[in-house]
Amino acid sequence: MAQALPDLAPLAALAIDTAVQLRSGQDLVITAPLEAAPLVRRLAGRAYERGARAVTCVYEDPRLIRERLVAGSDAALDHAAPWPARSVSEAVRAGAVLLRVLGPYPDLLEGIAPERIVRAHAAAAHVAGTQGEAALPAAVTGSAVPFVTEAWALHVFPALPPGEACARLWQVLFDAMRLNTPAPQQAWRRHLEALAARRDDLQARGFVALRVRDAATDLRLGLAPGQSWRGAMQRAPDGAQILPGLPCEELCAVLDGCTAEGHVKFSRPLALGGTLVHGLRAEFRNGLATQVAADSGAAQVAALFAAGATRRLHAIGLVPASSCLARQGTLFCSPLLDRQAASHLGFGPEQGLRIECMFGTSTTEVDGLGPDGRSTPLMRAGEFVS
Repeated sequence: MAQALPDLAPLAALAIDTAVQLRSGQDLVITAPLEAAPLVRRLAGRAYERGARAVTCVYEDPRLIRERLVAGSDAALDHAAPWPARSVSEAVRAGAVLLRVLGPYPDLLEGIAPERIVRAHAAAAHVAGTQGEAALPAAVTGSAVPFVTEAWALHVFPALPPGEACARLWQVLFDAMRLNTPAPQQAWRRHLEALAARRDDLQARGFVALRVRDAATDLRLGLAPGQSWRGAMQRAPDGAQILPGLPCEELCAVLDGCTAEGHVKFSRPLALGGTLVHGLRAEFRNGLATQVAADSGAAQVAALFAAGATRRLHAIGLVPASSCLARQGTLFCSPLLDRQAASHLGFGPEQGLRIECMFGTSTTEVDGLGPDGRSTPLMRAGEFVS
Protein backbone atom coordinates (compact mmCIF):
# COMPACT_ATOMS: atom_id res chain seq x y z
CA MET A 1 0.00 0.00 0.00
CA ALA A 2 1.36 3.43 -0.96
CA GLN A 3 2.04 5.83 1.90
CA ALA A 4 -0.29 8.75 2.61
CA LEU A 5 1.69 11.73 1.41
CA PRO A 6 1.59 15.27 2.79
CA ASP A 7 0.86 18.19 0.50
CA LEU A 8 4.00 18.23 -1.64
CA ALA A 9 3.23 21.54 -3.35
CA PRO A 10 5.22 23.68 -0.85
CA LEU A 11 8.26 21.39 -1.22
CA ALA A 12 8.02 21.55 -5.01
CA ALA A 13 7.78 25.34 -4.90
CA LEU A 14 10.83 25.59 -2.64
CA ALA A 15 12.86 23.29 -4.88
CA ILE A 16 11.92 25.00 -8.15
CA ASP A 17 11.78 28.64 -6.98
CA THR A 18 14.63 28.71 -4.44
CA ALA A 19 16.91 25.70 -4.86
CA VAL A 20 17.32 25.75 -8.66
CA GLN A 21 15.68 29.14 -9.38
CA LEU A 22 14.30 27.84 -12.66
CA ARG A 23 14.03 30.51 -15.36
CA SER A 24 11.40 30.84 -18.06
CA GLY A 25 12.39 28.94 -21.18
CA GLN A 26 14.83 26.68 -19.31
CA ASP A 27 14.76 22.87 -19.39
CA LEU A 28 14.61 20.84 -16.18
CA VAL A 29 16.10 17.36 -15.81
CA ILE A 30 15.05 15.32 -12.77
CA THR A 31 16.51 12.06 -11.50
CA ALA A 32 14.42 10.16 -8.98
CA PRO A 33 13.59 6.70 -7.62
CA LEU A 34 10.34 5.20 -8.86
CA GLU A 35 8.72 5.65 -5.46
CA ALA A 36 9.13 9.44 -5.71
CA ALA A 37 6.90 9.83 -8.80
CA PRO A 38 4.27 11.89 -6.88
CA LEU A 39 6.88 14.51 -6.00
CA VAL A 40 8.30 14.49 -9.53
CA ARG A 41 4.86 15.34 -10.90
CA ARG A 42 4.54 18.24 -8.46
CA LEU A 43 7.99 19.48 -9.45
CA ALA A 44 7.08 19.30 -13.12
CA GLY A 45 3.85 21.21 -12.54
CA ARG A 46 5.64 23.98 -10.66
CA ALA A 47 8.37 24.13 -13.31
CA TYR A 48 5.84 24.57 -16.11
CA GLU A 49 4.05 27.26 -14.09
CA ARG A 50 7.35 29.16 -14.07
CA GLY A 51 7.73 28.81 -17.83
CA ALA A 52 9.87 25.68 -18.18
CA ARG A 53 10.37 24.61 -21.77
CA ALA A 54 10.65 20.88 -21.07
CA VAL A 55 10.77 18.69 -17.97
CA THR A 56 12.36 15.25 -18.27
CA CYS A 57 12.71 12.65 -15.54
CA VAL A 58 15.18 9.78 -15.47
CA TYR A 59 13.64 7.27 -13.07
CA GLU A 60 15.83 4.85 -11.15
CA ASP A 61 15.00 1.49 -9.58
CA PRO A 62 17.38 1.18 -6.59
CA ARG A 63 16.81 -2.57 -6.46
CA LEU A 64 18.68 -2.87 -9.76
CA ILE A 65 21.78 -1.67 -7.94
CA ARG A 66 21.48 -4.53 -5.46
CA GLU A 67 20.88 -7.07 -8.21
CA ARG A 68 24.08 -5.98 -9.92
CA LEU A 69 26.12 -6.15 -6.71
CA VAL A 70 24.70 -9.52 -5.68
CA ALA A 71 24.61 -11.35 -9.01
CA GLY A 72 26.81 -9.34 -11.34
CA SER A 73 30.02 -10.77 -12.78
CA ASP A 74 33.39 -9.09 -12.30
CA ALA A 75 32.89 -7.45 -15.69
CA ALA A 76 29.51 -6.11 -14.56
CA LEU A 77 30.99 -4.63 -11.39
CA ASP A 78 33.81 -2.92 -13.28
CA HIS A 79 31.54 -1.38 -15.90
CA ALA A 80 29.10 1.50 -15.67
CA ALA A 81 26.96 2.50 -18.63
CA PRO A 82 28.18 5.90 -19.86
CA TRP A 83 24.98 7.10 -21.50
CA PRO A 84 23.04 8.28 -18.38
CA ALA A 85 25.92 10.53 -17.22
CA ARG A 86 26.57 11.68 -20.79
CA SER A 87 22.94 12.60 -21.42
CA VAL A 88 22.65 14.59 -18.19
CA SER A 89 25.95 16.35 -18.92
CA GLU A 90 24.80 17.26 -22.43
CA ALA A 91 21.52 18.64 -21.09
CA VAL A 92 23.31 20.81 -18.50
CA ARG A 93 25.79 22.06 -21.10
CA ALA A 94 22.82 23.05 -23.22
CA GLY A 95 21.38 25.14 -20.37
CA ALA A 96 19.17 22.68 -18.47
CA VAL A 97 19.13 22.61 -14.70
CA LEU A 98 19.43 19.32 -12.81
CA LEU A 99 17.38 18.37 -9.76
CA ARG A 100 18.01 15.09 -7.95
CA VAL A 101 15.22 13.61 -5.87
CA LEU A 102 16.94 11.45 -3.26
CA GLY A 103 14.91 8.70 -1.63
CA PRO A 104 17.27 6.64 0.53
CA TYR A 105 17.11 2.85 0.92
CA PRO A 106 19.38 2.35 3.96
CA ASP A 107 19.30 -1.45 3.87
CA LEU A 108 19.91 -1.71 0.13
CA LEU A 109 23.53 -2.86 0.46
CA GLU A 110 23.11 -5.01 3.56
CA GLY A 111 25.12 -8.22 3.40
CA ILE A 112 27.10 -7.27 0.29
CA ALA A 113 30.88 -7.65 0.45
CA PRO A 114 32.57 -4.22 0.75
CA GLU A 115 35.03 -4.95 -2.05
CA ARG A 116 32.12 -5.36 -4.50
CA ILE A 117 30.66 -2.03 -3.40
CA VAL A 118 34.02 -0.29 -3.85
CA ARG A 119 34.49 -1.75 -7.35
CA ALA A 120 31.04 -0.58 -8.46
CA HIS A 121 31.65 2.90 -7.02
CA ALA A 122 34.99 3.11 -8.79
CA ALA A 123 33.37 2.29 -12.13
CA ALA A 124 30.62 4.86 -11.58
CA ALA A 125 33.16 7.51 -10.53
CA HIS A 126 35.21 6.91 -13.67
CA VAL A 127 32.18 7.38 -15.90
CA ALA A 128 31.08 10.48 -13.97
CA GLY A 129 34.53 11.97 -14.33
CA THR A 130 34.79 11.41 -18.08
CA GLN A 131 31.16 11.71 -19.22
CA GLY A 132 29.13 13.34 -16.50
CA GLU A 133 28.97 16.25 -14.11
CA ALA A 134 32.63 16.16 -13.10
CA ALA A 135 33.55 16.91 -16.71
CA LEU A 136 31.54 20.14 -16.64
CA PRO A 137 33.35 23.48 -16.21
CA ALA A 138 32.00 23.99 -12.67
CA ALA A 139 31.26 21.63 -9.80
CA VAL A 140 27.77 22.90 -9.06
CA THR A 141 25.38 21.71 -11.74
CA GLY A 142 22.15 21.19 -9.86
CA SER A 143 20.38 20.70 -6.58
CA ALA A 144 18.90 17.88 -4.53
CA VAL A 145 15.73 17.39 -2.53
CA PRO A 146 14.72 14.50 -0.23
CA PHE A 147 11.77 12.18 -0.60
CA VAL A 148 10.61 9.88 2.20
CA THR A 149 10.64 6.25 1.12
CA GLU A 150 8.94 3.72 3.35
CA ALA A 151 12.19 1.78 3.78
CA TRP A 152 13.95 4.95 4.92
CA ALA A 153 11.21 5.95 7.36
CA LEU A 154 11.17 2.51 8.99
CA HIS A 155 14.96 2.61 9.34
CA VAL A 156 14.87 6.01 11.07
CA PHE A 157 11.82 5.22 13.23
CA PRO A 158 11.81 1.41 13.57
CA ALA A 159 9.38 1.38 16.51
CA LEU A 160 6.59 3.00 14.51
CA PRO A 161 4.16 1.39 12.04
CA PRO A 162 4.97 2.21 8.39
CA GLY A 163 2.37 4.94 7.98
CA GLU A 164 3.32 6.71 11.21
CA ALA A 165 7.04 6.40 10.47
CA CYS A 166 6.59 8.04 7.07
CA ALA A 167 4.42 10.82 8.51
CA ARG A 168 6.94 11.48 11.29
CA LEU A 169 9.88 11.68 8.91
CA TRP A 170 7.99 14.00 6.54
CA GLN A 171 7.31 16.31 9.49
CA VAL A 172 10.99 16.32 10.46
CA LEU A 173 11.98 17.17 6.90
CA PHE A 174 9.36 19.89 6.52
CA ASP A 175 10.56 21.44 9.80
CA ALA A 176 14.19 21.27 8.64
CA MET A 177 13.30 22.89 5.32
CA ARG A 178 11.31 25.66 7.04
CA LEU A 179 8.14 24.58 5.25
CA ASN A 180 6.13 24.63 8.46
CA THR A 181 6.77 28.36 8.95
CA PRO A 182 4.18 30.97 7.93
CA ALA A 183 6.37 32.30 5.08
CA PRO A 184 8.89 29.65 3.94
CA GLN A 185 10.39 31.66 1.07
CA GLN A 186 11.10 34.65 3.33
CA ALA A 187 12.53 32.37 6.04
CA TRP A 188 14.87 30.84 3.46
CA ARG A 189 15.94 34.24 2.21
CA ARG A 190 16.99 35.30 5.72
CA HIS A 191 18.72 31.98 6.37
CA LEU A 192 20.69 32.02 3.14
CA GLU A 193 21.74 35.63 3.62
CA ALA A 194 23.12 34.81 7.08
CA LEU A 195 24.86 31.65 5.79
CA ALA A 196 26.42 33.53 2.87
CA ALA A 197 27.67 36.30 5.17
CA ARG A 198 29.42 33.78 7.40
CA ARG A 199 30.85 31.95 4.36
CA ASP A 200 32.25 35.19 2.96
CA ASP A 201 33.75 36.09 6.34
CA LEU A 202 35.52 32.73 6.55
CA GLN A 203 36.88 33.20 3.05
CA ALA A 204 38.12 36.72 3.79
CA ARG A 205 40.08 35.57 6.83
CA GLY A 206 42.42 33.50 4.68
CA PHE A 207 42.84 30.56 7.05
CA VAL A 208 45.36 27.90 6.03
CA ALA A 209 44.34 25.28 8.60
CA LEU A 210 41.70 24.38 11.18
CA ARG A 211 42.00 22.83 14.63
CA VAL A 212 39.08 20.72 15.90
CA ARG A 213 38.82 19.82 19.59
CA ASP A 214 36.56 18.28 22.20
CA ALA A 215 37.07 15.83 25.06
CA ALA A 216 37.97 12.98 22.68
CA THR A 217 39.29 14.89 19.65
CA ASP A 218 42.31 17.00 18.82
CA LEU A 219 42.86 17.27 15.10
CA ARG A 220 44.75 19.75 12.93
CA LEU A 221 43.57 19.94 9.32
CA GLY A 222 45.33 21.83 6.56
CA LEU A 223 43.09 23.56 4.03
CA ALA A 224 43.75 23.02 0.33
CA PRO A 225 45.71 25.94 -1.14
CA GLY A 226 43.47 28.34 -3.04
CA GLN A 227 40.26 26.60 -1.99
CA SER A 228 37.04 28.54 -1.43
CA TRP A 229 34.54 28.08 1.38
CA ARG A 230 31.20 26.85 0.07
CA GLY A 231 27.70 27.22 1.42
CA ALA A 232 24.36 28.86 0.65
CA MET A 233 23.87 29.69 -3.04
CA GLN A 234 26.58 28.65 -5.48
CA ARG A 235 27.27 29.57 -9.07
CA ALA A 236 26.25 27.10 -11.79
CA PRO A 237 28.13 26.75 -15.11
CA ASP A 238 25.80 29.27 -16.79
CA GLY A 239 26.25 31.84 -14.04
CA ALA A 240 22.93 31.18 -12.31
CA GLN A 241 22.69 30.82 -8.54
CA ILE A 242 21.77 27.33 -7.30
CA LEU A 243 21.37 25.84 -3.84
CA PRO A 244 23.26 22.50 -3.79
CA GLY A 245 20.61 20.78 -1.72
CA LEU A 246 17.65 20.99 0.63
CA PRO A 247 18.02 21.36 3.56
CA CYS A 248 21.17 23.52 3.71
CA GLU A 249 23.00 24.25 6.97
CA GLU A 250 26.70 23.53 6.29
CA LEU A 251 29.73 25.58 5.35
CA CYS A 252 32.31 23.43 3.57
CA ALA A 253 35.98 23.60 2.69
CA VAL A 254 38.31 21.29 0.77
CA LEU A 255 41.19 19.89 2.82
CA ASP A 256 44.81 19.29 1.95
CA GLY A 257 44.70 15.50 2.11
CA CYS A 258 48.32 15.23 3.25
CA THR A 259 48.24 17.39 6.38
CA ALA A 260 45.78 15.93 8.90
CA GLU A 261 47.46 15.33 12.27
CA GLY A 262 45.95 14.10 15.53
CA HIS A 263 42.98 12.03 16.57
CA VAL A 264 39.19 12.21 16.32
CA LYS A 265 36.27 10.33 17.81
CA PHE A 266 33.19 10.64 15.65
CA SER A 267 30.06 11.63 17.51
CA ARG A 268 27.32 9.83 15.58
CA PRO A 269 26.97 6.29 14.23
CA LEU A 270 28.02 5.80 10.63
CA ALA A 271 25.66 3.91 8.32
CA LEU A 272 27.87 1.80 6.08
CA GLY A 273 26.55 -0.82 3.68
CA GLY A 274 23.61 -1.78 5.88
CA THR A 275 25.74 -1.81 9.05
CA LEU A 276 25.77 0.81 11.82
CA VAL A 277 29.29 1.63 12.96
CA HIS A 278 29.36 2.93 16.56
CA GLY A 279 32.21 4.68 18.34
CA LEU A 280 34.32 5.21 15.22
CA ARG A 281 37.69 6.84 15.91
CA ALA A 282 40.83 7.46 13.91
CA GLU A 283 44.39 8.69 14.30
CA PHE A 284 46.10 10.66 11.52
CA ARG A 285 49.76 11.11 10.63
CA ASN A 286 50.87 13.05 7.54
CA GLY A 287 47.26 13.12 6.38
CA LEU A 288 46.78 9.36 6.51
CA ALA A 289 44.45 7.55 8.92
CA THR A 290 47.06 5.22 10.41
CA GLN A 291 44.70 3.67 12.95
CA VAL A 292 40.94 3.22 12.65
CA ALA A 293 38.85 1.51 15.31
CA ALA A 294 35.21 1.27 16.38
CA ASP A 295 33.10 -0.17 19.18
CA SER A 296 30.96 -2.03 16.63
CA GLY A 297 31.12 -2.38 12.86
CA ALA A 298 34.92 -2.16 12.82
CA ALA A 299 35.20 -5.10 10.42
CA GLN A 300 33.03 -3.29 7.85
CA VAL A 301 35.20 -0.17 8.05
CA ALA A 302 38.42 -2.16 7.78
CA ALA A 303 37.08 -4.08 4.79
CA LEU A 304 36.21 -0.87 2.94
CA PHE A 305 39.68 0.58 3.49
CA ALA A 306 41.27 -2.71 2.49
CA ALA A 307 39.16 -2.75 -0.67
CA GLY A 308 40.47 0.63 -1.77
CA ALA A 309 38.48 3.34 0.04
CA THR A 310 40.80 6.25 0.77
CA ARG A 311 42.19 6.82 4.28
CA ARG A 312 42.68 10.53 3.59
CA LEU A 313 40.30 13.33 4.50
CA HIS A 314 39.19 15.52 1.61
CA ALA A 315 36.58 17.88 3.05
CA ILE A 316 35.14 19.39 6.20
CA GLY A 317 31.65 20.72 6.82
CA LEU A 318 30.77 22.95 9.76
CA VAL A 319 27.21 22.86 11.12
CA PRO A 320 26.03 24.56 14.34
CA ALA A 321 24.65 22.33 17.08
CA SER A 322 21.53 24.51 17.21
CA SER A 323 20.40 23.72 13.65
CA CYS A 324 17.02 22.04 13.32
CA LEU A 325 18.43 18.71 12.16
CA ALA A 326 21.15 18.74 14.81
CA ARG A 327 18.57 19.22 17.56
CA GLN A 328 16.67 16.15 16.34
CA GLY A 329 19.56 13.90 17.41
CA THR A 330 18.45 11.49 14.70
CA LEU A 331 20.64 9.34 12.46
CA PHE A 332 19.07 9.77 9.04
CA CYS A 333 21.26 7.28 7.11
CA SER A 334 21.22 9.73 4.21
CA PRO A 335 24.29 11.80 3.25
CA LEU A 336 22.00 14.65 2.17
CA LEU A 337 20.52 14.85 5.67
CA ASP A 338 23.30 13.64 7.98
CA ARG A 339 25.83 16.12 6.61
CA GLN A 340 23.38 18.94 7.49
CA ALA A 341 22.83 17.59 11.02
CA ALA A 342 26.36 17.82 12.44
CA SER A 343 29.83 19.05 11.58
CA HIS A 344 31.54 16.33 9.59
CA LEU A 345 34.66 15.11 7.83
CA GLY A 346 34.65 13.39 4.46
CA PHE A 347 36.96 10.54 3.49
CA GLY A 348 37.34 10.42 -0.27
CA PRO A 349 36.71 12.89 -3.13
CA GLU A 350 33.25 13.98 -4.29
CA GLN A 351 33.50 11.69 -7.31
CA GLY A 352 34.07 8.25 -5.84
CA LEU A 353 33.39 6.36 -2.63
CA ARG A 354 32.76 9.18 -0.14
CA ILE A 355 32.38 8.35 3.56
CA GLU A 356 30.91 11.19 5.65
CA CYS A 357 31.68 10.97 9.38
CA MET A 358 30.05 13.29 11.92
CA PHE A 359 32.18 14.81 14.68
CA GLY A 360 30.08 17.80 15.76
CA THR A 361 28.61 18.00 19.29
CA SER A 362 27.49 20.69 21.70
CA THR A 363 31.07 20.81 23.05
CA THR A 364 32.96 21.03 19.74
CA GLU A 365 35.54 23.80 19.38
CA VAL A 366 37.00 24.87 16.03
CA ASP A 367 39.80 27.39 15.51
CA GLY A 368 41.05 28.88 12.28
CA LEU A 369 44.82 29.14 11.84
CA GLY A 370 46.30 31.94 9.75
CA PRO A 371 49.53 31.85 7.70
CA ASP A 372 51.39 33.25 10.72
CA GLY A 373 50.03 30.49 12.98
CA ARG A 374 47.70 32.85 14.82
CA SER A 375 44.57 31.10 16.10
CA THR A 376 41.06 32.57 15.76
CA PRO A 377 38.02 30.99 17.48
CA LEU A 378 35.40 29.88 14.94
CA MET A 379 33.14 27.60 16.99
CA ARG A 380 32.65 27.26 20.71
CA ALA A 381 30.21 24.83 22.40
CA GLY A 382 29.21 23.69 18.92
CA GLU A 383 28.15 27.16 17.80
CA PHE A 384 29.76 29.72 15.51
CA VAL A 385 31.45 32.58 17.32
CA SER A 386 29.79 35.90 16.46
